[in-house]
Amino acid sequence: MGILPGVSREEANPYVDVPIVTGLRDARNVIIARSCQVLIAVGGMFGTLSEIALACKFGVTCGRPPYLDDRPARIDQCPRSFK
Repeated sequence: MGILPGVSREEANPYVDVPIVTGLRDARNVIIARSCQVLIAVGGMFGTLSEIALACKFGVTCGRPPYLDDRPARIDQCPRSFK
């Protein structure tokens, strides 16, 4: 399932079986952070950082995949580091 920020199903990557088109842009991050039981962060640009911040605020467990452990991450500067 993919909760898409835009207005088109075509924005989903090939691994998304069920695209949920919201048209909400960054506001969809609240939906993701409120709806998930665990947030796994991959990447670390501003959208990802806002999802992490909201998840932390809502008490959701956050982490990053182990295969990223040796790679530098921008999210290491966040108050709740993912180490």
